[in-house]
Amino acid sequence: MRRNKSPSGEAIPNGHASTKDVLLILLGAIFALLVHGYHAGIEDEAIYLPSIKKILNPSLFPHDSAFFLAQTQFTLFDKLIAFPAGQLGISPAYVLFALHVTAIFLLLLGCFQMSRLFFEERSAHWGSVALVGALLTIPVTGTALYIMDQHLHPRSLSTVAVLFALISVLEKRYVAAALLCITGSLIHAQMTFYGAVLIVLLSIKPPSGALHNGGLLGFASAPSFSNGVTPDAIWKKISVTRVHHYPLRWPWYEWLGIVGPIALLLWFSSLLKKDSSLFSSFCRRTALYGALMTVSAVALTSIPSLQRLANLQPMRSFQLIYLLFFLLAGGMMGRWILKNKPVRWVILFVPLCLGMFAAQRAEFSASPHIEWPGIAPNNPWLQAFEWVRLNTPVDAYFALDPYYLKKPGEDFHGFRGLAERSMMADYVKDVAVVALSATAGAIGADSGSAPSGLPLTWVAHMKALREWDNFKLENFKILKEQFGVTWVIVEKPGPAGLICEFENNLLKVCRVP
Repeated sequence: MRRNKSPSGEAIPNGHASTKDVLLILLGAIFALLVHGYHAGIEDEAIYLPSIKKILNPSLFPHDSAFFLAQTQFTLFDKLIAFPAGQLGISPAYVLFALHVTAIFLLLLGCFQMSRLFFEERSAHWGSVALVGALLTIPVTGTALYIMDQHLHPRSLSTVAVLFALISVLEKRYVAAALLCITGSLIHAQMTFYGAVLIVLLSIKPPSGALHNGGLLGFASAPSFSNGVTPDAIWKKISVTRVHHYPLRWPWYEWLGIVGPIALLLWFSSLLKKDSSLFSSFCRRTALYGALMTVSAVALTSIPSLQRLANLQPMRSFQLIYLLFFLLAGGMMGRWILKNKPVRWVILFVPLCLGMFAAQRAEFSASPHIEWPGIAPNNPWLQAFEWVRLNTPVDAYFALDPYYLKKPGEDFHGFRGLAERSMMADYVKDVAVVALSATAGAIGADSGSAPSGLPLTWVAHMKALREWDNFKLENFKILKEQFGVTWVIVEKPGPAGLICEFENNLLKVCRVP
């Protein structure tokens, strides 16, 4: 096999996975899907799915599109999904599912390719693939992220781009690495940026005094809002919901998820220092990267003048660190422990996969483990959303419990994306977009940009929806008068006086008279 030189000067293998390897990795991706499951319209798809559907049907979401467009305007992800769906005349659900499986496959393929740069043994290559595949949905310390989500997220595609960019840098293919980073930034700029920081650290020697926060201090000045509501007051409301942005607020055990991987990477570096300077250097610089990002996050969230920029979330870099850590750990286990002993592989991975499967079933207990596109829902919340999509006017404006995403049995499915109707803001997912809008407002202050009105709208909605559990007919009429709400979804039995046209064992869908 022809070998190139790494940035450290060490010879590294060059070439592509064989057809047999590719087929085995594809089987691994399918198995990973079976272990970790698939759920349509959950979590951040509550933001991206409405944007996709609005591209396909601009008449949708006439009342509330700002609550997702404020975030999706920074990505081509929604256009990437909408284009084939529109051209082929199929539901975006099929495109999202197909690309999700593709993203898993490409991630595992990238793990295989990177492992080949560090290890000669095939058992090490497959150890990397198997361990990452088994742990795709492991929580990344306190960041509220996984290595890969149970649905297609822009982050999944940008992670693939960053992984192959890292491989390209190790193989001294810098143009390819740059093109991959550009591609990733078009999908998820934030995660690609943090990946690019590691790429730079791998490409050059870390300069002394690398921790430099100059430039951020220029954002300390704050834009002003109308109605006497200051950005600081709004950010105080938002930050209560964003604990994962603030590492100093994390429980002590979450810090083990920071210190542990960094320390173990340094240990890995010493173990193979004589065998592979490339491996050793990669581990050390990845550990340095983790330390730099941690210091940056602490500074960003503890200096008062910078706290509105906490939404930049440097700790999200640990999603990439976890991926690389398990890739390297799996390779070392495959090389030294698992080897070509099938019984050892079974003893390790069967309980591990069963544990990850059980964790996903517990998290999404009211939904099928794999929500196949095109299958009628059996979840009461999704049944109500489906009825809304098929039986209410496109310009209908809904109000729901602002905490509906966290309701038992709801399993975090977003109303807008699945029901295709407008709704008042919620306190769980919309606040993430509001936080991004507030951050953009802080950054744009120096250039004289007008602040977004979205934070004010969110605050007004939260005030109006307060005490939802005690709402009577009069409260819903106030929502109709003040905000134009025409429909509501309530849990049974619900208040008297609403005109309810659908109900199941849990919910009612009602018009507001």
